Amino acid sequence: MLNQLTVKKKLFILSVLVGVTILVMIILGQIFLSKIIRLENAAHQAVKLETNMLMLRRHEKDFLKRLDLKYQDEFHQTQQIFLSNLEQLSQSLEQLDQSHESVNALHDVLIEYGTKFDEIAAVEQTIGLTPTDGLYGNLRKTVHQVEETINTFNDDTLLAAMLMLRRHEKDFMLRSDIKYVSKFEESYTDFNRRLDDSY
Repeated sequence: MLNQLTVKKKLFILSVLVGVTILVMIILGQIFLSKIIRLENAAHQAVKLETNMLMLRRHEKDFLKRLDLKYQDEFHQTQQIFLSNLEQLSQSLEQLDQSHESVNALHDVLIEYGTKFDEIAAVEQTIGLTPTDGLYGNLRKTVHQVEETINTFNDDTLLAAMLMLRRHEKDFMLRSDIKYVSKFEESYTDFNRRLDDSY
């Protein structure tokens, strides 16, 4: 059949085939380029998530070290940014026809992390964020009242026993080591014995 065509027609058909081939290659190139851009976008969003996670850990550690509620607020602000970035990653994966079950699982873990962090912050507030508030503030206030009462006895051994109690209390508060609780209890028994002797 091609033998019956003139050279002019053969060149025309060849030109059309080359044109169609180039057009198909351009279309395929655009499709692949678009997919590569979406993949790069997803990778960039994953890097953002890693940065967000590091910031969450930083706010958590800052709160535990400094016991300042501003770090709890910063934690939740970063958590909201994290959730927004996670949603963008989920949409990118959906556009790429990729499974985003792990993104949903990460979302649930992130919410749980925030809940547990708030529970720890609530416990720290109950204990006392500063030496004057919470249970720790009440403890100090009561100890000062006891010390004032002991000073009226003019008994140096009783005062020394009280100072030992305070030392174990402060050691426990600074180091959070349970061994100071048993030392406190021993000193408390000694203090009560000395108090009974002073009557």
